[in-house]
Amino acid sequence: ARDLLQRAERALHSLQEMVPAGKFRLGSMEATAATRLPTILNGFHKQFPTVNLELKVMPSWHSVEALQQDTLDAALVSGDVELPAGLRRMRIFREQLWLVSATQHRPIGAPQDLETAALLVFSRGCAYRRRIERWAHEAPQLSLIEIGSYHALLGCVAAGMGVGLVPRTLLDTYAQRSCLRLHRLPANVAQDTTDLVWRGNPDANIQALLDLLPRA
Repeated sequence: ARDLLQRAERALHSLQEMVPAGKFRLGSMEATAATRLPTILNGFHKQFPTVNLELKVMPSWHSVEALQQDTLDAALVSGDVELPAGLRRMRIFREQLWLVSATQHRPIGAPQDLETAALLVFSRGCAYRRRIERWAHEAPQLSLIEIGSYHALLGCVAAGMGVGLVPRTLLDTYAQRSCLRLHRLPANVAQDTTDLVWRGNPDANIQALLDLLPRA
């Protein structure tokens, strides 16, 4: 019954003038929320101050589940995510990913170069975790350590606890970057996109955000 009422509300809204209004629940990966969204969301808020904007930070696959459950209206996710029927996407940002280690670690060009270094990763559902796990599966002694935030992850990397896969935009804002060594990985690991995903036709809130976002 709740689902039918929500669909009826969206149908009525689509027939009305396309003016942003009401609640807008946006999901995002942490790195995107921290580095790319602040200026964009500030512009959105200034143009549409009556919209009740909610930003929820979560891994890509969790965002897709939330869209299916109608607890999000739109989400910024990794281009790796395969979308179920009914969801649409627009490529927004191109991402360059780097493997980072402490400065004293030798160059890493293949999984074997990891030696005994642990992979520092987010929880399951993180697209970048899946990428680095696929690449590193041939490492001789692969161990994983889950970290709850990017700044904690980078701090642990700088201390020599292990290595991690992070987007270039995050490294550009990290104050202790001189404590990190960057390692270039193959293009199929290092290149990604961040996509805006939503369900059905874009309503006024989603269209307004699309108008403010760049295109990859």
